[in-house]
Amino acid sequence: MSALAFAGRHEEGAARPRHGGFTLLELLVVLALMALAAGIAAPRAVGWLDAARERGWRDDFRSYLEALPVRTFLKGEALTLEAKDLLQAVPGAPDETEIYLPKPLGYDALGVASGGTLVLSRGKLKETWRIEAITGKVREGG
Repeated sequence: MSALAFAGRHEEGAARPRHGGFTLLELLVVLALMALAAGIAAPRAVGWLDAARERGWRDDFRSYLEALPVRTFLKGEALTLEAKDLLQAVPGAPDETEIYLPKPLGYDALGVASGGTLVLSRGKLKETWRIEAITGKVREGG
């Protein structure tokens, strides 16, 4: 090894040592791979968020229904609800959500539920809930 190389200088024609860092090409390849991964993952994440919002609304709606006997008891007034009343009661319903009630839901002044069936539909998806008489508990499946 010559004294020039030892001192940090290079002889003519000698290959220069590579200092740390990445080339522009390496950075562009990594950037392209990250963009590809984001393009694949983003639609799935959006779908997951929409499904989580819908589950959250359904849970809130179910809680609202199960709290109705207590609310009517505390008010001391009978309550009769139609489908349109229920859809407006819990805000944030997913688009195209519809509620069908074969007969209105009723609660007397003591909080006793008349029972009934409720059908939630969103597009082609339908879900049937049974409201138990007396207790007002919500059970999935008709």
